[in-house]
Parts: sequence; C-alpha cells; structure tokens
Amino acid sequence: MKLSTIKKTFKIHDQLNPDFWNKDQELSESDRMGLIKIALVFHKFLKIGVLPVDILFAGSNCGYNFSKFSDVDLHLLYDFELINKDGELVKEYLDCKKDNWNDTRNITVHEYPVEVYCQSILEKNASLGVYSLVKGKWLKKPKPNELHLDWEASVKKAKEIMRLIDANKSSNISKLNSIKDKIQTMRSEGLERQGEYSPENIAFKILRRNGYLGKLKKLKTNAIEKQLSFESI
Repeated sequence: MKLSTIKKTFKIHDQLNPDFWNKDQELSESDRMGLIKIALVFHKFLKIGVLPVDILFAGSNCGYNFSKFSDVDLHLLYDFELINKDGELVKEYLDCKKDNWNDTRNITVHEYPVEVYCQSILEKNASLGVYSLVKGKWLKKPKPNELHLDWEASVKKAKEIMRLIDANKSSNISKLNSIKDKIQTMRSEGLERQGEYSPENIAFKILRRNGYLGKLKKLKTNAIEKQLSFESI
C-alpha cells in the first residue's frame, strides 16, 4: 500500500466504533463475555499460577481513531512479582508465550483481529481509551480530539526500518531479531513519551499496514528453517 493511501486511513470519527459500542458508549454483554472468554483461554495457555488482576480492552477500537486496520487489543493485567521475583525472566516468558499465541492463531471479533498482551500492573497504558472487561466500565474514557500527526517524522522512522528489512539478505537470525527489537523499543518509547499519536507509534502502524511487519516475520521464519535444515550424509 502506498504511503499516501496509508495516510488517509488515519482519521478521527465523530463516534466510537459502532461494531462494539452503542450510542451511550456501552459495550454489549455478549461482546464483554466473549472477550473475557478469549482472554481466559489465553491465560490458561500461559500456564502460570497467578490470575490476572484485570482484563482490559484498549487501543484504537476503544477510541475515535479506529479504522479497518484496527486490532482488538486485549491486555491481561498481572502482578509480575507474584509470578516470579525475577521480573526480566517473567516478561521474557510472557512475551514469548504472547508472540506464539498471536502468531499461530487467527481469532477475530467483528472481523477485527484479536491481539493479546500481558501487561504489568506497574506499566502505564498509553491508549486513549481503556475499558475494564472484568468491571464492565471505562477506566479511561476516550474524548473526541483532533488528529495531530507528524507525518514526515513518522514516515522517516518507518522508512529507516523498511530499509533495514529490505537490506537483510543474509538470513541472519540475530540481525532479524535486532530489527524486531528495534521496532518494539521504538514503539514503546514513543507510546510512553507521547502516546498513540507519537511518530514512533504511527511508524509502527505504517509498517503493519504496508506489510513490512509481515515481511520481517516471514524472513525470520525462513531463516530459522534454513538454519535448522540439512541433507543426510
């Protein structure tokens, strides 16, 4: 997809996504219970002995900036210390399980893909709208606002990552992991500093919408298969 076309997908609506929210900005009970069911099946998949503190519905489908490219972002909120005192180990384990789940399952709600995430109770949620599925109420109610994008900065950051992906011809898993880590760090820092409309987060969305995140995933899969394959001697 051309960058000029992608730019047109970023806009503010005058209402929340009617696929999820009624005119009173309430989520239907069937949707709430359906999302909780998905989250609890994922929780079982994690195989940890600690229940989530809350299950959050967040992201652009909880705001006025939704589009056909939006995900259903489900955040399971955990006290990482109750899982293990080694916070870094816990995060690495949960991230691996989350990636495996998201990469191997095609779950949709109202045709929007579901993305699960394990969030620490100490982690700030940068979403403009956050809804507690457990409590059945808004924790952060979104407000209609103008869309202020630094498009040039966002495109510059996206093109830098695109160049790194296009230049990777060596099937080097370490380099591909480095690119993935760079993308994740870029997005996290942008969300923490400036929120959903940060150039870093918009760059991430550009990479997803123009297929480059999928391309990186495929390169990594091919690299792993190539590294592990051999002919009998």
